[in-house]
Amino acid sequence: MPNHKLSLDEAEQNYYIVAIHSILEAYSLAFILNKDLGLSFFRHEFNVSFSNTNEFYMAYKNNEDKNNPLIYFFSNSFNVSKSEASTSSLFKFNDYKKALVPELSKADYIMKYFGRKNDLPGFIKSVSLLKGVSSCYEYSTFKLRLKENLIFD
Repeated sequence: MPNHKLSLDEAEQNYYIVAIHSILEAYSLAFILNKDLGLSFFRHEFNVSFSNTNEFYMAYKNNEDKNNPLIYFFSNSFNVSKSEASTSSLFKFNDYKKALVPELSKADYIMKYFGRKNDLPGFIKSVSLLKGVSSCYEYSTFKLRLKENLIFD
């Protein structure tokens, strides 16, 4: 009996990554995406979180229908504030930012787009024209080192 093997390319290329730079809060951007692009994002019941740290990243999900593909939209940054006792002042706070997708640490939001490749450029252009969005672009899934961070649901 012959062995059947699944190609890694087939398993990994069923979604596309879209990076978004925006000054808007996640809920505001989700509202604008719903209003202006006719999508139906809602807050996902689970945040993206990790058990070994207290980081969490807000997640939104678009209802899939015949006109709109399945899309996940989540924040890419988490601000960490650590306090340390200091002799010169009462407390010293060290703030730093952690990214869900380290390769896109400057991006504010990440979308995981499950639509057709042919529809992606039009979708990216529509998102980039929204008020409050400074830029929007596709990022190759083959460049991602931590694909596990994007597996949830």
